[in-house]
Amino acid sequence: VFDSNTLYDTFVQLIMTAREHIYFEHQYPFQNGALTYYMCEALRRNPNLKIIVVTPVKTDLPSGIVGDLVSWSQDHISQHLQCIYSTAPHRVVVVGLVQQDQERRSLKPIYVHSKLAVVDNAFVEIGSANMDNMSFFYSSELSVRIDDPEIACDLQHRLFQEHLGAFFRKPMATNFPLAFSTFQRVASWNATCLENRQPLVGRPVWLVPADRYELVTGAVASQSTASWALHKVGLTRDDILDNVARLVRRNRISNRLVRAVVRSKL
Repeated sequence: VFDSNTLYDTFVQLIMTAREHIYFEHQYPFQNGALTYYMCEALRRNPNLKIIVVTPVKTDLPSGIVGDLVSWSQDHISQHLQCIYSTAPHRVVVVGLVQQDQERRSLKPIYVHSKLAVVDNAFVEIGSANMDNMSFFYSSELSVRIDDPEIACDLQHRLFQEHLGAFFRKPMATNFPLAFSTFQRVASWNATCLENRQPLVGRPVWLVPADRYELVTGAVASQSTASWALHKVGLTRDDILDNVARLVRRNRISNRLVRAVVRSKL
């Protein structure tokens, strides 16, 4: 899309014309402030509208002063999602996805890189475009609308099944309220598990309101610059430790180095 307003206008129309529900799965949802306003306005105008937002626990965008300077910030996403949630708390679900290290009980975020929206079980908007200033006004993107209820429901079926695991039920493909309440239930159960230092029951965790988000981020394993770099090339800290242990068994490196890696913040 080369017209600087086409994508933005598409998302505004998608939000303002939704009748019952929207499922968003996006890397940078509602980073754009004006789009956040329209989402809040749609929730105010339509008391039947419900939305589910699945997004990273924390994106790779800058935060603080740097994010403000480039007008492309993780802080914007967090603040805007909080704003949307506060507009209609009982009709908005915002969750991240995590896996739990059963030994350390730390959380490993599952990074969501999708860019899609399913509206009223009727159509899908999907492509390369994020819901952010960069995609809307500065980048060349490809976004496709698929007006096919069968495809829309099948996509929801696959995504709900993947994210909800054992809590998924087949009717959720077309029964959005059932999926909505299940995401709520699993995320709330996980919040209780985190508070009581118990194993999680599934992947979804609350990213709203602010106290629940802080509970999740406090349990997420801290990520250093080195960890971020490893993630970008498809490696994890556990991969490094496994390879180091293999070399130790072959007597190629010393146990001192192993202890140094374990103590590091990778």
